[in-house]
Amino acid sequence: MENEIKHETGKPGKSLEGSWPENDIRRGFVAGASWWVFHKEGATIWQSDRDIAEVEAEKRYQDLLSQKPKTNHYVLLIHGDIEPEVIGPFDSEEARDQAAKALRSGDSDMDNGIFSLDCTGKPKVKAYSGGFLSGDFDDN
Repeated sequence: MENEIKHETGKPGKSLEGSWPENDIRRGFVAGASWWVFHKEGATIWQSDRDIAEVEAEKRYQDLLSQKPKTNHYVLLIHGDIEPEVIGPFDSEEARDQAAKALRSGDSDMDNGIFSLDCTGKPKVKAYSGGFLSGDFDDN
């Protein structure tokens, strides 16, 4: 079959829009094709046309879908085991590690916790107050 592709399971067959993750860009492509058919013809899209749109979406977005998100490298510094601070991002693990060593060299009493933090987005770290954790009041 010309429109045959491999599922994530590795088994051949036709891809189904419903099997793509909810935020998959290919869903938008197929939805746009469906809208255009409805707008132009006043009818819903035929399954055969949906199949063609799904195969076209696979072709158009293959490179985009195969890209791995960039990993960002940060140092998480916990000042006196109380206040967190995110430092970075750094261009590489090595640059992050050098920054961590520099932080430790300025902290001879080892009062601060220093951790590596790798993520694909931008991290947000906040401290809870003692009152919040004990239930006395809400920090928000």
